[in-house]
Amino acid sequence: MIDILFVDDDLSMKFIIEHFSLFHGSNYRIKRFVTDGIKALEALDQQKFDLVITDIKMPIVDGITMIKKMREKNDETFVIIESTYREFRLAQEAIRYRAIDYIEKPLTEAKLGDALSRAEKLMEEGVAGNENRGNTWMNQITHGLLYEDPMQIRRSLTELHKEEREILADLDLKDKEKLFHYLWHQLLNNKHYIYNDRLFIHFPIRDDSKILLLMHQEIKRLELLNHDPFILKLSQIINDQITSVDLITYTSEKLELSKDYVSRTFRQKTGLTLKDYIIIRKITEAQTLLADSNKKVYQISNYLGYMTVDYFSKVFKKICGMTPIQYRKQHM
Repeated sequence: MIDILFVDDDLSMKFIIEHFSLFHGSNYRIKRFVTDGIKALEALDQQKFDLVITDIKMPIVDGITMIKKMREKNDETFVIIESTYREFRLAQEAIRYRAIDYIEKPLTEAKLGDALSRAEKLMEEGVAGNENRGNTWMNQITHGLLYEDPMQIRRSLTELHKEEREILADLDLKDKEKLFHYLWHQLLNNKHYIYNDRLFIHFPIRDDSKILLLMHQEIKRLELLNHDPFILKLSQIINDQITSVDLITYTSEKLELSKDYVSRTFRQKTGLTLKDYIIIRKITEAQTLLADSNKKVYQISNYLGYMTVDYFSKVFKKICGMTPIQYRKQHM
């Protein structure tokens, strides 16, 4: 059982979280709820908790001061912070005091569940809050990208160049390419996006700052598209029928719109042609099959609707920077 101390000056939060289903019949328990940092520090002196979840801005003693006083007393209890968009600077300070994660307000059961799952994984791995440089770096760069803080992004890049080996080891990742893959999925999970139509991180990584810029641009674009019914419907149709030979015709028929209208609208909304989007989606599917199945390259080519394996290999190399065989050897 993971015992949680929840710290929030909003008493309504107690009622809200007590009705979250994730606390019913699970491994998580709100052992105590207090309304300010002083009461939290007193509770930590009196009882043992596995995790503290705290708001940043509170009367008497705020969340930052509370975490600072915890660390001064050598209390390394795991801490997750709640913060709003405008409190990013304070969230950065909390991370420097070894907060392991953050939840962006307004708090939802999905956001809290994700944060608890990540915290539980760290606990199972026996990672102390002050020992894992990798998770601290991941939190900082995620904040920088989501909240558009160029100074934080630059600091994180500098730290990566200086401490790459330690960061990779802490996160149990083999190389920097895997690190950026992991970062991208963290960003998508944070935003709760149900699809990702341009997995640009599969391209060869030659410039760290450029790949982070691409991630930031892609997240901003996805923020718009994940609320666009037309794009959501169209992308779902393509995902469901990725093996079709003529997806543009199929999609326009399903939407009961002309091919010209569908293609033109898609490009206006995304800046990408529908043809290029379909190619990227097919190649992304090919990457999964190459890494996770024993299908031959020609079988994958046929499955995805390509007329010849040579043409499929040519398109794959143009997008991925390597042949299907090379990709399989690298990712098997």
